[in-house]
Amino acid sequence: MTPELYKEAIFNVDNNRFSLEMPKAPQAGYKVLYYHVDESDAPLGTFHGNKCKIDILTPGTMHLPSLSEDQIEWYGGLPVVPFPVLLLQKLQGWDDHRRMQNEPRKYAKRLTDARDVQDLLALEEHVDALRQSGPDQWPWKNRDVFSEEFERLSRIRVRDFCAFYPKTRDMFRALGLVV
Repeated sequence: MTPELYKEAIFNVDNNRFSLEMPKAPQAGYKVLYYHVDESDAPLGTFHGNKCKIDILTPGTMHLPSLSEDQIEWYGGLPVVPFPVLLLQKLQGWDDHRRMQNEPRKYAKRLTDARDVQDLLALEEHVDALRQSGPDQWPWKNRDVFSEEFERLSRIRVRDFCAFYPKTRDMFRALGLVV
């Protein structure tokens, strides 16, 4: 299955909560999947237009791991990526976009990515669980989830991110990611 087929399947199951829309670049060969947020998901106004963009990424793309069933988390009957994977993928997005100075539309996304990373670090429920697990249980060293190369790159990205956003240093340090 391709990401586009997954998007269509999700939309077809519940077109009240999901929508498929044209991207900002109409020549792109894909549609954007959105989840419509209500008060039971998050306070109204949390997401622009009360909708959250859903990315469908497949294992092997951008260092994404192939997760076993017991590693997948569920929210409202939907599979969602585990928090540590999401955090480091958002950090990778920030890093990729900040390097695209010759593509203004993509380069501008670095600011949204940075805000997303900071918002993720502010999610106490998830961050606390990682903090409490301690160094022996931190997922960064789990080679079933994160390759050694991805961990190495993530540590460099964390260092660079903290240089731009110094207030996040202690947050990342508490998760064992600042060297």
